Amino acid sequence: MENFRRIVAVHSLTSSRASEYDQKVAPALKQIATTRGVEFVEIPLNKVPYFEAVQMVRETLKDDDVLFGAGGDGVNQVTLQGLFESKKQVVAGFLPLGNANDFASALNGSIKNPTKILTSKTLDFHPLELTINRRIKFYVAAYATFGITTVAVDWLNSEPARDTRQRRPRRSPVASLRPSALGQLSRNINALSLPVWRRDGLTYRDDSIGFFLTPAAKGLLHPPGVGNFLARDDFFFHFDKVRGRSSNNSWFGKSLVAGRWATFGLPGVVSDYEELEFLPASDLSIHVGGDTVSLSDVRTVTAERASDAVKIFVPRQ
Repeated sequence: MENFRRIVAVHSLTSSRASEYDQKVAPALKQIATTRGVEFVEIPLNKVPYFEAVQMVRETLKDDDVLFGAGGDGVNQVTLQGLFESKKQVVAGFLPLGNANDFASALNGSIKNPTKILTSKTLDFHPLELTINRRIKFYVAAYATFGITTVAVDWLNSEPARDTRQRRPRRSPVASLRPSALGQLSRNINALSLPVWRRDGLTYRDDSIGFFLTPAAKGLLHPPGVGNFLARDDFFFHFDKVRGRSSNNSWFGKSLVAGRWATFGLPGVVSDYEELEFLPASDLSIHVGGDTVSLSDVRTVTAERASDAVKIFVPRQ
């Protein structure tokens, strides 16, 4: 990108690779800003609530900025939503510096060099517009989940798992879980209270629900004939029942379900519009990218690709 006025970087002080941002990424961005004669602005996030983080990004941006999300899926999610809500003329790039990096990896492949990202092609990206009770909206970069998946990701984002990842960044999030965590994870899954929900006139008791735009979760999506959702008008809607799949509801049985997902792909369908009705309306947690947000009295959830778009760098194109 030739002409821009500022470089804005969103980063997390607690991400699994925060030291990489401090030691490599920030100096590289500052050098680019100095060479171009533009301002370098940082938005540091330290356990900032989701909508507050989105507001920080939205209110910082100006026309002709270049925006970098430098973190895991949580940082990149609030970066994308803040950009989308700002309505500013901005181009964004994303760097994989977190516990999980599905969105940035889908865009960049193995490229993490800011200079290479700045000189790469751009794409008009339409996020997934998720509307709760007809009024609360998330603009989803990669994926949003309810139920079992949310419980599991909360464990992967726990402090012990993050501490292990910071010490051993090459270890996968799942490998960072202590063996003692598996039993508690299984008990949390069994204790989950996800209400039944209705879709297309049918009632479901599935306890794992998800909406995915990119090949998120690294290899879990294998719908026939679909490679990458970035430039498509549809998305992948996942639903499945996990509890009660094994004797005694043990963690071992749930591990078999996870293994089946990893081997054969998440069950679900490619869709361009979904409307779910929860029976009865309930308080639920939604996991959006890397953040879990508590929602009150959820009655309906609708999902569709947003009609508006934002410009993002896509080095792997």
